[in-house]
Amino acid sequence: MKKSYQEYLKALNKSIPHENLRAGQHAMNLLYSHNLELYEKITGSDIDPFYLDNKLGSFFSYLEEHWND
Repeated sequence: MKKSYQEYLKALNKSIPHENLRAGQHAMNLLYSHNLELYEKITGSDIDPFYLDNKLGSFFSYLEEHWND
């Protein structure tokens, strides 16, 4: 079941990423368990922050706008 965007943000802020993960990797890994549909849409796209943390701003803007689509 898809969780709310607020639940995702809360979990992201409370969780501690593995020491070898960047913020973008951690954000995407957590997204997988909170909203699989958006995870699949974002993976490999221009806003996917998994490899480049500088995409996090666009990533979070997209999530906020499209979470309930």
